[in-house]
Amino acid sequence: MPEDPKDVPLFDKSFYNKMLARLVHEINNPLMVISNYISLLIEDIDQVPQGSPLQLTRESEHYDSLHEIAEQCQRISKITKNLQKFSRTSSSPPKNYDLQRVISGVISDLEPMIVKSQIQLRWEAPEDPCGCLIRYEEIEQVIQALLRNAIYALNQKYHGKRSPQKNTIYIRMYQETRDQEGTPKQFVVVAIRDDGIGIQKEDREHIFEPFFSTKKTKMDVPEFDKAQGLGLGLSYCRTIMAQHEGYISFESEMNTFTEFLISLPCSIQNDVESDEEDDVVF
Repeated sequence: MPEDPKDVPLFDKSFYNKMLARLVHEINNPLMVISNYISLLIEDIDQVPQGSPLQLTRESEHYDSLHEIAEQCQRISKITKNLQKFSRTSSSPPKNYDLQRVISGVISDLEPMIVKSQIQLRWEAPEDPCGCLIRYEEIEQVIQALLRNAIYALNQKYHGKRSPQKNTIYIRMYQETRDQEGTPKQFVVVAIRDDGIGIQKEDREHIFEPFFSTKKTKMDVPEFDKAQGLGLGLSYCRTIMAQHEGYISFESEMNTFTEFLISLPCSIQNDVESDEEDDVVF
């Protein structure tokens, strides 16, 4: 059975201890790099005869050092911004949206990288709208994070090469009834499955921890993810789902598949928010 994070305390002491430890690690790393480069620059400046100008050109190693310092400063800035986003409680009220429209919008945004990666996308959804009371942008971030992870897993396995019935993302939407304290409640479930590299067993218990990533080095991060910076990833997704009284879980088998499921309570309202633009699905 997939893990249901709502069965585990969302913010217990161990959670904060792990988050603090990872935060210290993530900030210390770029600070050490910055400190080392500044020390080298000071050392070189001290060797310049007094009164002589310091030569700084695009070809010099000093120029590269300054670029690296700037990059590490941006890294720290991204960490702090993501922490602010993680800790912020949205004040905007949820609205009744058709979940299919959220998914369609994310697919449209990610279409260039899906096509470039030669990935096949298969989507099964009910004919009727699946209305949920949600904060659109937050659920959009969850769907986007899960699809980006699926694209990464497929690129790691197939390296952008398409073959029949492989290099595929499957998206299914359906409704199910869950028992909540003796009362049946209807949920919309979105299942996102890929036949990529899977998640290693030793990583599965950490997958929802802040700052945890299976991408260990810069070389592991695909080009389409470099602009995203250091996010809180699935930890942030889990928080969003909990705030929506929903669930997130997963199943995985190494080198075979990974499937994430998010479940959101169905709305009892009939009217859903609509856009003038048409859905883009392929």
